[in-house]
Amino acid sequence: MQIIIRLFLAGLFFWVASSVSLCGQTGGMIVKDASINTLNNTWWVIGGFEPFMVKGQNNAAIAFCHLLITNNASLHIDSQTAICVNGQLENPGGIDNLVLRSDHKGTASLIHHNQGVHGTLQRFISPVADWYASNSSDWHMISSPVCSQTLSAIVPEQGNGTGLYDLYSWYEPDRMWVNYKQTGTFADLNDGLCFNTAQGYLVAYKEEQLFSFIGEINAISVAFNDLSYSTPEAYGGWHLLGNPFAAAIDWNNEHWYRNGVNYEVHVWDREKGNYLFNANGAGNFDGIIRANQGMFVKVTSPAKNASLTIPAAARMHTPYTATGNNKSLPGNTLELLVKSENSTHQDAVFLRIVDDADSTFDPRYDAHKLHGSAAAPEILVHKDLRRLSIKSLTIKGNNRSVSVLFKPGSATNYILTANGTEHVDASYDLLLTDLFTGNVTNLRQQPTYAFESCNTNDPERFLLSFVQTDTATCQEEPGTDAEILIHSHQQTIFVSLPGGQTGWVVVYGPAGQALRRVPLPYDGPHKINTGLPPGVYVVSVNAGNLHKNQKVMITIP
Repeated sequence: MQIIIRLFLAGLFFWVASSVSLCGQTGGMIVKDASINTLNNTWWVIGGFEPFMVKGQNNAAIAFCHLLITNNASLHIDSQTAICVNGQLENPGGIDNLVLRSDHKGTASLIHHNQGVHGTLQRFISPVADWYASNSSDWHMISSPVCSQTLSAIVPEQGNGTGLYDLYSWYEPDRMWVNYKQTGTFADLNDGLCFNTAQGYLVAYKEEQLFSFIGEINAISVAFNDLSYSTPEAYGGWHLLGNPFAAAIDWNNEHWYRNGVNYEVHVWDREKGNYLFNANGAGNFDGIIRANQGMFVKVTSPAKNASLTIPAAARMHTPYTATGNNKSLPGNTLELLVKSENSTHQDAVFLRIVDDADSTFDPRYDAHKLHGSAAAPEILVHKDLRRLSIKSLTIKGNNRSVSVLFKPGSATNYILTANGTEHVDASYDLLLTDLFTGNVTNLRQQPTYAFESCNTNDPERFLLSFVQTDTATCQEEPGTDAEILIHSHQQTIFVSLPGGQTGWVVVYGPAGQALRRVPLPYDGPHKINTGLPPGVYVVSVNAGNLHKNQKVMITIP
């Protein structure tokens, strides 16, 4: 390796000629396992006339104090490589002298701090599997990391396209998607035919694409003020923004400024056919917004002056896939994950157990549900009359039930899995009731449940009950059998008998008086609508030689 070292007043310069052979690769450098981290006040200078490729392997860290790409040289950063320049990055030669590559494996990542650096940032886009399918989920949410990028750089000029692409922006005041092909309308609502800084867009292509963002690479924070909120609530206040940097950003970084904006963020996952979500550290993705990726955020209410700042300090290097799939499951969180058995489609809902939760929506911890592909399953809960993907609740000192809604993407078999059951107080059993079949599963003992579903099923499919085990029985008698399952939700008591059994259920009041006596003419599950006032009651079940007493809580719907 040829290195020319010269001492200048500005510091120590390391000159790397682009024609040298490093690690067996002519015209480039492979950094494997170890790292490059230059000393303070030193410059790494790229010279020569051939493109110089930097490639990191095994998450090797590459950090420079200062980096200069001379006029006649060019630096290419491999698609799976991350570079950080802590001081000055200088590229006087312009857009062709600095290239961040992208392919099906990932996209190069660059963190620098000074404006005025121009380059070419590639973005690989995979094609739509079936362009003519009405329920395709092969969309990509993108954002430009450069200033003043024209949309025609990634799609044909308006009116001249073949039609084998689609590009949309989301217009919140009218709560609608606007197609780029709508000549005039799109330009009016988008304020022109360029990417707006830190705005997200939705794109799809019939054929594989490798396009380039070309221009000045953004390196400073971006602020939004007076974010709108239009009614109705179902779609009001949603804004499709985007990562304005050439590196990933962490949604949960402390430097974000939010005023009147929820802590939730949503990104699209085409394989799952649903939006991934994260709110204050919990969700089915890690909250890392990849480079040039779009994201949905939600304004809290119609109050004016909602604002958001996307901070440059939130930038980070991360594995190089287009969408992060590492879920965030804090120690107080339970996930219900539902997967289709014959596709990659899936969805999840999260329940976060917090002592101070109430019945209203909490913009710090809760997250709304965004509808995904019609072909994908959907699972959610309600709170404060809102459809949620993350719900905070308290179960302390109470038995608590949560209605879980499910919509199938197709008539097929599904598997529901409970993750994080160990995060819920061990004094509670987690009973999942299938309200369609009546099956009751204790998720602590069996964390998976397989079921069939079709589009005609009632979406109020499941009931998840947190039942205290230390108060689950009341003066148990000999012959009590754990196979009898009893729990309640609002005005309804659920009783499930083991196979082949029939019997009776009696509901006793606080003074020991029998208030309800109901036959159980078959085994399996039963729903008993009590119509009783709120309070604690004792349910007594007799089935053959089996007997069980259990306290339940009746509440107002």
